[in-house]
Amino acid sequence: MKARGLGPILITAASFGALLATLRAPAGASAPQSPWLVWHVFSCFAGYAALIAASLLAVARLGGEFWKNSAFPDAQMLEKWTRQAIACGLFMLGLGMASGALWAKEAWGAYWNWDPKEVWCLTVWSIYAAILGTGQRGKTLALLTLFGLGVLLFCWLGVSRIEASLHSYG
Repeated sequence: MKARGLGPILITAASFGALLATLRAPAGASAPQSPWLVWHVFSCFAGYAALIAASLLAVARLGGEFWKNSAFPDAQMLEKWTRQAIACGLFMLGLGMASGALWAKEAWGAYWNWDPKEVWCLTVWSIYAAILGTGQRGKTLALLTLFGLGVLLFCWLGVSRIEASLHSYG
């Protein structure tokens, strides 16, 4: 079974998210507009989309254990797709962090500011890199991927609500 159409879906979702984030940025944002900003926002959203897709595949992997006679692809295929989605997400999130560093240099004079969002994004990247790097399989891969999703959602939606950040707009 091949994963046809997954790439265009991820790109469309990431593009829509990047567009939405760009439109919602307040006019009085302190950071200057730059081409690095566009790359930063797009690649971070694309990375998040790929990692969320990996989590959905992990849920399907876990669901396949309970519903053996269902329409789920086999466990090995779901694991392969999960690892591929994580790899894509790591690449895009890494690109997002790199373009964000270049943008930060223009905006604030430093590549890294130890901003809470920067630290949590690096944490998310490290968790998923560890998941891939340790070669986890089966139920462990699925559960660790879902753990990574929890950290990703906290980074994306929670950090700016808890602590003031260079990434807090609005």
